[in-house]
Amino acid sequence: EVEQARKATELACEAYKAMAAKVKAGNKEYEVAAAGETVCRENGVLAIKAKQKVRLLPALNIPMEVLEKAVAVIKAACAI
Repeated sequence: EVEQARKATELACEAYKAMAAKVKAGNKEYEVAAAGETVCRENGVLAIKAKQKVRLLPALNIPMEVLEKAVAVIKAACAI
């Protein structure tokens, strides 16, 4: 669990940094969200942005432990 928490925190920081880099005059909210979405996808969490929401795209037969890991990644990203 400690290792999963560390990885989730690292991913959340990476997503936050990517989004923070996009926060500039003239950039749209969806461009900022897309930067975070890209980081999640690059790290194995399939997510899409939907206005101010994040939607997960798990397979129907996803093991519970994999789903819990993805949710932990998203929670960590939202906590920053």
